[in-house]
Amino acid sequence: MVFVFDQGAVYDAPIDKIWKLNMAHGAVMAKIHPGAKNPTFEQLSDTVFQVSYETDVGGRTAKVVVKFTFYPTLGFAAEHLEGPFEGTKFFNYYTPKGKQTEVTVVGEFVSKAPMSDEKAKEGVLAMLEQLFQEDKAYLATM
Repeated sequence: MVFVFDQGAVYDAPIDKIWKLNMAHGAVMAKIHPGAKNPTFEQLSDTVFQVSYETDVGGRTAKVVVKFTFYPTLGFAAEHLEGPFEGTKFFNYYTPKGKQTEVTVVGEFVSKAPMSDEKAKEGVLAMLEQLFQEDKAYLATM
């Protein structure tokens, strides 16, 4: 398990547009994140959703299940219930900056793959960067 604090990524969009992007994941997640195959969403309450999808990990298909609790427009909490990051819990929060929005991720990430904490942290940061870039690319189409 590694603690990650990743701050400083900035979307070129105001917070209301970022929130629309978050909500779009329920309808078009596979378009936003092409690595997420066969996504399904279940609404558990007004602010809690569970997403399941398949993804390739090391040449094998892995099922991923994540529970999200949304706190409009502050951000969301995520808990990985199944998959290669099972046991991971993190917060993703936003800082509005006029026409831009900064995103910060903080949490404890668990990896089922045996690796050093340093390698695990590098992998998590690379994954977060990829997701951010995919979000930015989709955001440009909105």
